[in-house]
Amino acid sequence: MDTQNANTGRRSRFLNQTMLDDEVVVRRGEFHWTYTLGAWMQALIWTGAGFGIAFLLSKFGTGAPGQAGTPASSNPGVFFAPLIGILIGGFAFLVKMTKKWTTEIVLTNKRFLYKSGVFSILVYKLNMREINYCNITQSLVGNMLNYGQLFMFTHTLDDKNIYLPPIADPHGFSTEIENLKKTAY
Repeated sequence: MDTQNANTGRRSRFLNQTMLDDEVVVRRGEFHWTYTLGAWMQALIWTGAGFGIAFLLSKFGTGAPGQAGTPASSNPGVFFAPLIGILIGGFAFLVKMTKKWTTEIVLTNKRFLYKSGVFSILVYKLNMREINYCNITQSLVGNMLNYGQLFMFTHTLDDKNIYLPPIADPHGFSTEIENLKKTAY
């Protein structure tokens, strides 16, 4: 990725506080579009399940044994099932998207920077020479759509291994790390 294009993006508070004077953003790790699609699908599936249950309750009623069924208006499940589906779907959507919105993965000309979290924040700041090697895990679909999970193994004393969420173009990101490691020594 062109260094000039990488720097024209937004600079978050994390980057403003973390970057050194002579550091330049080389590449950002971005979530693949399928991650957002998955969040929307979870929300829609839960909401659809709630409305589906409400439909079944309204169609068949909740009659006691020996009764044909009660009218839909007297069944509280017809109202609460969609509401519960919307709440669960919205919660599932917000959990996934909050991870996306609060995660920053950045390669500079000197370091790897990673931040994730809202209330409990996880931050990694590694010099390029501290990164031993990277492994990439991709499913068949991930290989076809060019996304996958990157595992970074380090030389640090505490042997911190970093597992990134699924990102777009993991091979390009890994290649960029290898190129930056050559200039770090």
